[in-house]
Amino acid sequence: MVLSQGTTKAMGIASDELAGLLGQSMEVVLRTSRGETQGFTLHVQGISSENSTTIQVPVSDCIAMKSWWFNNPNLLESEGYDSVTIQSTDVSQAKALIPRFREEGF
Repeated sequence: MVLSQGTTKAMGIASDELAGLLGQSMEVVLRTSRGETQGFTLHVQGISSENSTTIQVPVSDCIAMKSWWFNNPNLLESEGYDSVTIQSTDVSQAKALIPRFREEGF
């Protein structure tokens, strides 16, 4: 996962300790309004400069978390993806893809 600096500040981690987080395992605990909890162990791959209290997780971990949250082990098959990110080395090529994606219902 990638932690934001805002998240590390909220956790009380000093800026001189950030480098020591890289490669470490951390548990992210989700808690429902019903009080149920589930922990997910993630590895810190980076620290972003964002001041928001966010984390970025790999798609596979995000799917596992959402599957638990919605109590649906086949969430991806039944609901599909929330979003897709397309990267291109040429901006003009990326712009050309937009109409094509819209034609296909994205």
